[in-house]
Amino acid sequence: MQRKMMKRFFLFLGALLFSAGAALGNWASVSGGFEHTIAIKTDGTLWSWGYNSYGQLGLGDTSQRSTTTQVGTETTWASVSGAGSHTIAIKTDGTLWSWE
Repeated sequence: MQRKMMKRFFLFLGALLFSAGAALGNWASVSGGFEHTIAIKTDGTLWSWGYNSYGQLGLGDTSQRSTTTQVGTETTWASVSGAGSHTIAIKTDGTLWSWE
């Protein structure tokens, strides 16, 4: 029950932050996984937050993040999808990336 509530919380938080950012023109897309959220800003940068037990935030560790954290420094992310405990993304050059 607690995991389900946390999932809902992070999905709500992701939607709330996306809505606030979208109003300011900062976010291009957002996707929620089981317990994490990942988004692309209009400048092509990738951001993530939430639980990170399997490395699904793409940050090279398994530490949980409660605030948006930039994934790397690249500005070439075109689309992203969070699902379960993994993330899949496509760069503007068409390459496909996945991490767990």
